Parts: sequence; structure tokens; C-alpha cells
Amino acid sequence: MITILEYGQQHLAAISIQSKLLQNNIIQIEGEINDEMAVDVKSAILYLINKSPTPTIHLHINSPGGSIYAGLGILGMIKLAQSKGIIVETTCTGSAMSMAFALMVSGTKGHRRAMSYSTFMGHHASAGCVGNVQDLAISLKEVERLNNILMSIIKDNTLIANPKEFFNRDVYIDNEEALKLGIIDTVL
Repeated sequence: MITILEYGQQHLAAISIQSKLLQNNIIQIEGEINDEMAVDVKSAILYLINKSPTPTIHLHINSPGGSIYAGLGILGMIKLAQSKGIIVETTCTGSAMSMAFALMVSGTKGHRRAMSYSTFMGHHASAGCVGNVQDLAISLKEVERLNNILMSIIKDNTLIANPKEFFNRDVYIDNEEALKLGIIDTVL
């Protein structure tokens, strides 16, 4: 953890860099999206929804993706912020892949950005299913349901008319193509 020292009126305080970023409405989604990360991100968004005088939340994303369920929890909080008139600015700071791709495109339109050399990757939902035939059939139905949700998110937030066909396999996208496909609005 990185800490910075701030001098106040005759006292010294150590503040984590994450706390300092949160004071400036910046939340980082770094690394694999999992339940633990989702709790932190959702809590930070909820805090900013209720405490921030600024109507913009900045999500900086650099992630290979991860748990769809954890990601959908974060997405629900993004939608809650947007329903309250808060702009959710998403910035890809390296890569936004798989579930992180869905979070990236869900930022407020006109406020989805990418740093130079960013990479995006989308694909169909996947799962490592085990069990007997009946359990596998149940798991397959759930993966299909989740895939439909993800493809709907992509269709609603980009210019990709048929995401199920477009993302038939892993598709890697650079900034130039991301602009053309409506995944991002600007490159920084």
C-alpha cells in the first residue's frame, strides 16, 4: 500500500493513495474482477453517490476480466449512479477484457476514454462446469443466460449490431477500432 503524508494545521497524517484517489472521485479496477474487488468498488461507488458534491465518478480500468457475477454487481452500482444523474467516466488505462470490457462500455456515453496503447477484448461468457449430465445442463442454461446479458450490454452501449456473431471467438481491439465500434469516445 502506498501512503502519502499530508501536513495539516500542526499535524501530520498518513493517507493511502487509494483514499486520496477516492477523495477525487477516482476508483481503480485493477487486476482480476472477483468478489473481494467487487465489494471494494461497489462500496466506493456507493460512497461517492451519497457523499460527492461532484456529479462525476471516474473509473480507471486495467483488467483481464474475471467473475461475471462480481462484474454484474459492479455494473448494477454503475447503473444506480447513472440513474441519479451522475456521470460515470470510464478510462481504460491498459486493458479492458472480458467482464472488464462490459464495464468499460457501460460508462456514460461521451465519457468513455482510453489511454494510448490500450487493448480491449470481448468474447462469449465461459465457465468451467463439472458434475453429472443434469448439473451440466443446468450450468449450460445459466452460462447462456449470462452470455445473453453480456451481449445485450455490448449491443446497448456500442455500435456493434450483432455482438453474438462479432464475438464468436476472442476479439482483440485497439484504440482506433474501438473508436469506430463505439466502445470508447476518445483516446487520451
